[in-house]
Amino acid sequence: MSYQLTEHCCRRCSGRALRRLTPAGAVYRCADCGFEGEGPATDAGTAVICWCGALPANLKTKIVCIRQKPTPESPCEIVAMEAGAL
Repeated sequence: MSYQLTEHCCRRCSGRALRRLTPAGAVYRCADCGFEGEGPATDAGTAVICWCGALPANLKTKIVCIRQKPTPESPCEIVAMEAGAL
């Protein structure tokens, strides 16, 4: 079982989301807390555990995972932000 890094973070602890391909799609798992879910083997499939899938689709507010340059104040590479704040 090998996992790949994704460009997403866990909606439970904000840890890095990982993906492992399976015959049925993919298993997504948080590298920090172990939160896990199954979904399609696409970038959108990560939404089963990441912030991108945290809010209902009918809301105007959206949360997205983005890559940032780590700083001492915010050392995470991948963070979740409100889409309108970008």
